[in-house]
Amino acid sequence: MLISLNWIRDFCSVPLREKPTTLGSRFSLHTAEVESVLEFGAKLRRIVVARVESVSPHPEADRLQVVRADLGGKTVSVVCGAPNVRPEQLVPYAPPGVTISGQKIEARKIRGVQSAGMLCSQKELEISADGAGLWELPEGVPPGTPLLKAYSELQDVVLEVDNKSLTHRPDLWGHYGIAREFATIYRTELKPLEVDESLATAPGVSAIAVEVAGVNLDGDPGGNVGGRDGACRRYCGLQIDSIQVAPSPAWLQNRLLAVGSRPINNIVDVTNYILFELGQPLHAFDSTLVKGGKIVVRRACQGERIELLDDTTVELQDDDLVIADGEEPVALAGVMGGAGTEISHSCTSVFLECANFAPTGVRRTSRRSGKVTDSSLRFEKSLDPEVARVGILRAAKMILELCPGAKVVGPLQDVGYEPAPPIEVQTNAKFLTQRLGARITTRRVRESLERLGFGVQGEDLETWTVSVPSWRATKDVSIEEDLVEEVGRIYGYDNIKPFAPSWPVAAPGGNSHRTFERRAKSFLTQYAGLSEVFTYSMVGRAHCERFGLDPDAHLKLKNPVSEDMDRLRREIVPIHIEKGRDNQRFFEEFGFFEVGRVYRKECDRLRSSELPDEKSRLAGLYCFAERKEENFYQVRGMVLRLLLNLGIDSASMAPLGDGELTLPTWIHPTVVGRVTAGGSPFGLVYRVHPMIVRELKCKEKADLIAFDIAFDDVVERAPKAFVDYSPPLRYPTVPFEVTVVAEARVLVRDLCAIVEDAAGEALLKCRIGNVYAGVGEGKKAVNIRVVFGSSERTLSGEEVSALQTRVIGALGDRGFPLR
Repeated sequence: MLISLNWIRDFCSVPLREKPTTLGSRFSLHTAEVESVLEFGAKLRRIVVARVESVSPHPEADRLQVVRADLGGKTVSVVCGAPNVRPEQLVPYAPPGVTISGQKIEARKIRGVQSAGMLCSQKELEISADGAGLWELPEGVPPGTPLLKAYSELQDVVLEVDNKSLTHRPDLWGHYGIAREFATIYRTELKPLEVDESLATAPGVSAIAVEVAGVNLDGDPGGNVGGRDGACRRYCGLQIDSIQVAPSPAWLQNRLLAVGSRPINNIVDVTNYILFELGQPLHAFDSTLVKGGKIVVRRACQGERIELLDDTTVELQDDDLVIADGEEPVALAGVMGGAGTEISHSCTSVFLECANFAPTGVRRTSRRSGKVTDSSLRFEKSLDPEVARVGILRAAKMILELCPGAKVVGPLQDVGYEPAPPIEVQTNAKFLTQRLGARITTRRVRESLERLGFGVQGEDLETWTVSVPSWRATKDVSIEEDLVEEVGRIYGYDNIKPFAPSWPVAAPGGNSHRTFERRAKSFLTQYAGLSEVFTYSMVGRAHCERFGLDPDAHLKLKNPVSEDMDRLRREIVPIHIEKGRDNQRFFEEFGFFEVGRVYRKECDRLRSSELPDEKSRLAGLYCFAERKEENFYQVRGMVLRLLLNLGIDSASMAPLGDGELTLPTWIHPTVVGRVTAGGSPFGLVYRVHPMIVRELKCKEKADLIAFDIAFDDVVERAPKAFVDYSPPLRYPTVPFEVTVVAEARVLVRDLCAIVEDAAGEALLKCRIGNVYAGVGEGKKAVNIRVVFGSSERTLSGEEVSALQTRVIGALGDRGFPLR
């Protein structure tokens, strides 16, 4: 959000000698983070006002025109391509030597015609993003006048405040709330807002009546939209006749430009001005276009449609709140107005709206419709309903000043407002300072709270009753600790001397799930060479259908980020397959993993009869450049070593029996193994089905091997204590390799079991090296790598030879001859 210091100085005295960067730093330390300090109008120092005398076509270019411009006693010729240039127009002129958009302007020929300087748009002068045409300046300024002299408001310092740091502070989404903070920080007076209450009791009868009716926030029939707990907490309406729609005066346009808003016309600009001044959105309807003589705040009908001011049409749902006339919706409440009642230059009567809508409803409608506006951003923060009346009366006064013949018709219509009970907090100065660990005088504590608008009642040495102002009572300040924060930030956290805690501290209790998670991640990253990824838990219908999943079996979100992410995932690996496809653009081979949650629509009866089942999974994907049989065994071995590292020493892998498990479409039906331990299944290791690989347009020769482990089951079964260290063997070991021929259907784990039985206690390690095909029809060659050794002595040569002979003999006796 952009904050104009010129605007702030309307309400409080900010030291002129203070450097802008210092102002930004102090505001960051005391209130909210300032991301940058901008010098608004920095590109305008040599820009002057020019009056267009004549416009003629360029002889050599269809889209260019030759413009004669008066600079106040001097006339120049400029080649211009702006579509809106016309005679008698006042525009900014940049003389030769000025740098515009990074390019130095020079007097030169353009397509054979001499051009001296440049006529500029707002975008070229870095005033706004409007670059569609020349910046049309208001009448009344003599040609040749320096632009900054004619419009001093264009010279300003703008603070860019991080929106995230204002999420809990709706009062800071307008300049007056920011000015209150500056007045407190610099201990100066805050000027009160001027409100003309006589406008609320104007004579006559408005042609438009306001109704707040329909259903309540929960959708129950017979309730009201209005009220303190309703979707519309307050609705203020005021009719103003005999207006003249025209461009706003320069000071108003410049104020809006400084904070990044494009001026439109005097009526719309007034509503935007109040928006940025108070943080309170307003809207103006053309009264003559409101049908039925009434404004109705109601719920939308399912399937109802509205064309908005940005020329898009939105289909509404029955939980959307709309502002309607006697026939149809004319605005999407809290989000955007409708095109049907837009203020045009022929408008002579307006109906001003200034309301307070419930934040949840505005956010839901805004996200679902894809319309995130200045208005919706503020309503989502839970605005103070008290500001609605102030905002509409200040807007009415401004319109009367800009349109001298205008008049307010009828009294202010203020509907649906029920003041919330005041919030009072019991505390004392001693508590506030002790919690901060700082020596702050009681007088300073009290002054800080009162300058921020809090009422403090009670003697200094007794309990205080602190009343919370309405603009801080919208889910912001409610307990003593909130007041500690207020005192601390105004005093300055940098002024509080740090010290070591003077009470004993103890380590927090252990979290076995986190311990296992960290251990698994350490193994997979350091020893398996995988990268950790984090994917979204949301998927869409298209994703489900691509992998043969039932979209209706997934939990559906009420407020999805987008249509492509409107359901919670039931599986992780399909997401990894899509990400693996994307990653193949950059790497030939890679692997990654994720510890994440999956969500099942079925209830978890062991924990709750109502909540869906939510489980942790450890899933990952290897992408090999070439399809080989050993790829599967490499991943299999990694998974078994991982489980062993987590304390599950009985883990093994077995093939699935026929009909044992219905496999989803992305799993290869024959290259798949189930990971078990003690008879309990833990997950699967498998090759991704070639059909899915082709459909996703992965690389043709790529081999995708995935693993999916039920991590919650691992944590429950694994021992809670780890042996982190075992001493290395003191005596040498002896490696030994043997390759045997076996039937293709023989499990390699059965071969390892034969070796283990034959070698006995002298066997330290047995694992499969490689598996070779093509040694005969229905045959395969299996390379077995063995390590012999003892923790008590060095094995003799005779012992090693005997062990080798015993292993080879045991394999041969079982029908597995040497290759």
